[in-house]
Amino acid sequence: MTFIIHCWKIQALNLSTMIQVMWELVMSSEMIMMIPVLRQRRGRSFARQGDAARDRQDWPHAAAAYRNAVRLIPKRTDLWVQYGHALKGMGNLVDAELAYRRALSAQPFNADTHLQLGHVLKMLNRHEEAAFAYKRAYILAPAWQPPLAELNNYHIDYRNQVTLPTN
Repeated sequence: MTFIIHCWKIQALNLSTMIQVMWELVMSSEMIMMIPVLRQRRGRSFARQGDAARDRQDWPHAAAAYRNAVRLIPKRTDLWVQYGHALKGMGNLVDAELAYRRALSAQPFNADTHLQLGHVLKMLNRHEEAAFAYKRAYILAPAWQPPLAELNNYHIDYRNQVTLPTN
């Protein structure tokens, strides 16, 4: 519908205005969603904005930028994790949990994401689920100390458990 309206407008415009209208059409959200190259480029731009805001610990701006990035390039699990971090930094723990779970749905063997999920669950006082997330992180990366330290806080020793084979 928007495209038809823009085409109708173009007929009554001079060349410079016509070029500007065409540029606005190309840069509109509708067109970006249709053109993969533009989606990727725009998504990476939002990711860089999110990274800069994260580095300043400006969590609201980081969350907004990462939300825009994952809307454009949803397969980037690293951006879902960063979105979760920003949401956690704002205190929006329920949405942070959802962002981490979204990342894990695409990349279930990422120990760090399980650890981050455990942290959010612990902050939500969902300790049994947090311990399970820490256990998954430990099983995926048994030499990594952070999940083991969290399990020790729960007085759970998984060091003698069978771990996944390393190929």
